[in-house]
Amino acid sequence: MAKQRAIFREGAAGKGIAAEVARVARTFGFAAAINAPYAGAHSLARHGRPAQNIHALQIEVDRALYLESDMRTPSEGLRRTQSLVAALAQAAVEASQPPLAIAAE
Repeated sequence: MAKQRAIFREGAAGKGIAAEVARVARTFGFAAAINAPYAGAHSLARHGRPAQNIHALQIEVDRALYLESDMRTPSEGLRRTQSLVAALAQAAVEASQPPLAIAAE
C-alpha cells in the first residue's frame, strides 16, 4: 500500500484551520504535514485572505490511494478517500467559524 500522506499549507487560511484539518487527516490514518515538504502554490497565495474570512488550503492526496495502477480505474480506496475529503471539508468549515458568544446570566 502506498504511504498515506496529506500536506497542508498554513498562512492562506486562518490560524489553526490547517492544524485542525491535519488533525482530522491523522484520525483517518494519514500522515499529515503543514508546509512540508512544500510551502504551497501560487493559487493559495493569490486567493487566501484569512483577514477577510477567505481561507484557502491545498490538500494533496496520492492517487495511488484511490486509483488502480493504471491511474484511471477507481480502486477500493476511493470510498475511504471520499470520506476523508468530506471530513476535511467539514473540519475546515467548523474551524473557520468564530466562537459563539456566551450570554451572561
